[in-house]
Parts: sequence; C-alpha cells; structure tokens
Amino acid sequence: MGSPRARAWAAVAACIGVIYDTLPVGLAASKILRRGGFLTLTLLGGTLALVLLLIVRSLTLPPGYRRLRLRTAALLGLVCFAGLPFVDTLEEWIHFPEYLAVGVLLHGALRCDWRARPLALALIGTAAIALAGWGDELIQSGLPDRFFAWKDVALNLAGGGVPLLILTYLDRPPPGPAES
Repeated sequence: MGSPRARAWAAVAACIGVIYDTLPVGLAASKILRRGGFLTLTLLGGTLALVLLLIVRSLTLPPGYRRLRLRTAALLGLVCFAGLPFVDTLEEWIHFPEYLAVGVLLHGALRCDWRARPLALALIGTAAIALAGWGDELIQSGLPDRFFAWKDVALNLAGGGVPLLILTYLDRPPPGPAES
C-alpha cells in the first residue's frame, strides 16, 4: 500500500475529504441529532471513535506510538463531550471530533519528516488545520441554508490544534547529550 508516509498522508486526505463531502448533508444530520438527543450523540461519538481507531490501526507506526495516539485521541474525545455545554448548537460541537481526527492524523503524517523539529511540526500542523477549517467554512458559504462563520473556523482549529500540539509535545525527541 506504499510507504508509511504515503499511508499517513492518505489518511489525512481521506479524513478531510469525508468532512468536506458531508457538508451538504449537515443540515439533515443536525435535525436527526437534535431529535435523537444524547443517545444519538453517543452513537455518533462512538462511530467517530471507531473510524479513528480503524484509521490509526491501519498505519505502520513505531512501537509505543500507536498506543500514545490512541490514548490521546480517547482523552480528547472525552474532552469533546465535556465541551458540549460551551457551544450553542450540536452543529458547532461536531467541529471538535471532526478536527480531532484531522489533528491526530496530521501529526502522524508530519511526524515522518518533522519529529526532530517539534516547533516546525506544531507551526506547520496548526497552519494546515486552520487552512482546512477555513476551507470547510468557505465551502459551506456556497451551500443553501449554510453560511461562513469565523467561530466555526476557531472551533475547527481548537478541535484539531489541541491534539496536534499535545501529541507534538508528548512525542518530541529526547534531549541529546549536549542538551542534558
């Protein structure tokens, strides 16, 4: 299936593609979420976690790194649920788990080339998430009953940037002999 780098970038592209492809059905999905309440939300969160788990399991990762990413993703998934009271609608909340997956996968892809330079990894990754979130909102502005909102760009950045930065910090290379 190609190199680990190619698989990692394919996973990032697939995740962003799913987010962008589902924008037109977002309004219908939000009506279902509102009607179904907590049970539907729990099923959605579980489904998103399962998809992320399957994507992460498909990647070739160094020993211990897969476990680190899964634990971080699980912890941040719980944070997404805890953040539910701080958003106005379920449509806003969905930005967190969507971009959580992007942040975790993007870290894995950028890690192939930038692990030794965590600051560069964090800056490039954060900029890429901001660009993807802005693109998400730009597409929405052209759809009926949807609109561009800077708040949603910020939610996308928070949802993807936080896991990316946490993983970058936890996965940084150990200090060399001269730095100890």
